[in-house]
Amino acid sequence: MASRESLIESIFSDLKKQIYRPLYLLFGEEPYFIDVIAEFIEKNVLTDEEKEFNLSIIYGKDIDAATLISYARRYPMMANYQVLIVREAQVMEDLDELLP
Repeated sequence: MASRESLIESIFSDLKKQIYRPLYLLFGEEPYFIDVIAEFIEKNVLTDEEKEFNLSIIYGKDIDAATLISYARRYPMMANYQVLIVREAQVMEDLDELLP
């Protein structure tokens, strides 16, 4: 199993090369690394013009699974990517409905 540091380095290496995965599930006891990776994605994947339509930052307490799935299924508008950041997803009441 890869160490946490090597995994973080691997994620950043890919992000800097513009190799994006469809989903990053970031969790752990140290929120620092989660915040650093999420901030990098937020600031670098989309241009400022693309962010207006293709960047959504939502909180788990404010969304349910069906709405989150709806966000995730949207196509990017005038961009190659859509970025959806869900902060504090662990507080979603119906988080288990995302498993299927």
